[in-house]
Amino acid sequence: MLGYWNAHLKNPEEVLFLKYEDLKGDIAFYIKKIAEFLGCPFSEDEEKQGLIEQISKLCSFENLKNLEVNKTGYRRGVLKNSTFFRKGEVGDWANYLSPAMAESFQKVMESKLEGSEDDGEQVGGLWSPLDQFISSYHFLLDNKFEKDAVPLELDEAFDMFCEGIHSWGPFWDHILGYWNAHLKNPEKVLFLKYEDLKEDIAFHIEKIAEFMGYPFSEEELKQGLVDQIKKLCSLENLKNLEVNKCGYVQGIMKNSSFFGKEKLEIDELSNACHG
Repeated sequence: MLGYWNAHLKNPEEVLFLKYEDLKGDIAFYIKKIAEFLGCPFSEDEEKQGLIEQISKLCSFENLKNLEVNKTGYRRGVLKNSTFFRKGEVGDWANYLSPAMAESFQKVMESKLEGSEDDGEQVGGLWSPLDQFISSYHFLLDNKFEKDAVPLELDEAFDMFCEGIHSWGPFWDHILGYWNAHLKNPEKVLFLKYEDLKEDIAFHIEKIAEFMGYPFSEEELKQGLVDQIKKLCSLENLKNLEVNKCGYVQGIMKNSSFFGKEKLEIDELSNACHG
């Protein structure tokens, strides 16, 4: 997360950094803010017609949670869709963690984020990592990756999380390592975001080729080589290859499960924290 925060500080006109707590506090305000950031502000007419309120209601946690598609079925054949929508409450960690545990985690986080472009205390308020921990803890309780797996006690899971032992790794180390490496050696490390690739895949195919030292020639561009690569590497094409429709990875995960939906939705960002 720190990578995105630093990118926002460096280029606020290109990177909009939002906090779940703020969205929960005033969703209408942030819907307007997102629209303005994307260069598509609401007109006076649209505001008078209540378009913002309609979007607010449509994208609300409660509405998404009660959609039939989110109440039934499984994601990749393993994860219940319903487990991605628990409470959606800010501060729910206080119902599970003691003040001593919260204080202990705050110290760990400040230590891990020392030297960032913002002080640890403010960074700590940005992402509510304790909420993230509780959400992911419940998520794993609801989804057993091993049939005979025994759930960890809360205290044990918390200690492991603080030590960096976590299913997806410590969040402060995950993206930050690549981001810092990119800032330090931009000619050696290319940092790409899925959202950017989705928005303009052709541009980024050219960018990757240049970064690798193999730029496309004018002739190749005229022949439509970039478009051919774009089609060849598209999720739809990869998803429909026979090798990706059958078989397993390490005898556990279906190859097909690595190819879900191509579409990104705003709510899926909060799903990453299993809210």
